[in-house]
Amino acid sequence: MKDPHEFMAAVRGTALDGHTVEEGPAGTFVVEGLDSDALLPLWHAARAAVPVTGRWPVITGLEDTVDLDREPAPEECAAFAAAARTLDPWAVFTERPDFEAWQVTSYLDACLGPDAGRRDDPRLAGITRRGLDRWVYDHMLADPALAARGIARGAMLTSTRGWHSETDAHLVLLPTPAQWLTPLWLSYHGAGRDQGHEALGAAILEWEQRWGAQLVASWGTMLQFLASRPPTDPEDAWELAGQLMAVGGSLQHQQWELALALPRGDAWFLHCRP
Repeated sequence: MKDPHEFMAAVRGTALDGHTVEEGPAGTFVVEGLDSDALLPLWHAARAAVPVTGRWPVITGLEDTVDLDREPAPEECAAFAAAARTLDPWAVFTERPDFEAWQVTSYLDACLGPDAGRRDDPRLAGITRRGLDRWVYDHMLADPALAARGIARGAMLTSTRGWHSETDAHLVLLPTPAQWLTPLWLSYHGAGRDQGHEALGAAILEWEQRWGAQLVASWGTMLQFLASRPPTDPEDAWELAGQLMAVGGSLQHQQWELALALPRGDAWFLHCRP
């Protein structure tokens, strides 16, 4: 839709009814004056209308955008789309650095509690950080009591209860129905690397196709998604947790915590700050 009034007509009778929609920069529409306690219902209303409006909604602040002085040219969009369809995002978003050897014991004590038998496992010799996380994850899967503690620790990353919101939030309606093109307009600190924005688009496309993930909000250093098909297989959950932590490099959790929580939630919170 090119006319904000057409959009307002399309959402009549929804949670957005009565909100003023105005033309924003770079071909966007913007809805201001949002109730910070009702952001998700407003997003749902705009999302349900995407087949009619052709505009993907994202909750954000206008300061968290990219190049909103102009709308991306069609050839820029085409080049970005081609890159996002072919790029391996996990070659761009790298894993966290390994632990030092002396950190392994304190890490295991914090995760599993003191247990010399576990720490004497020969598989721990020279283990990488990812390998250690996986070792803990396997122990959690085999011990329901331990797993319950891990699930509780990771639950905040898989629920909307702890989602960030702002009193001056805007609902930005992008001039595309394809959510994986949103990095053309929206800034995310974690994508500030070579091919980072294209890799983020590729990741969003992969998550959409595999997990039914939908980008709801972008706050510059934070991304918030809903997922309609969360993983049910422990191996799938482990793989997805590693991907989310690669994009959300500032999450204060371990991969095993997130992997345990993902099958039990339908929301994702990613964070990468300077």
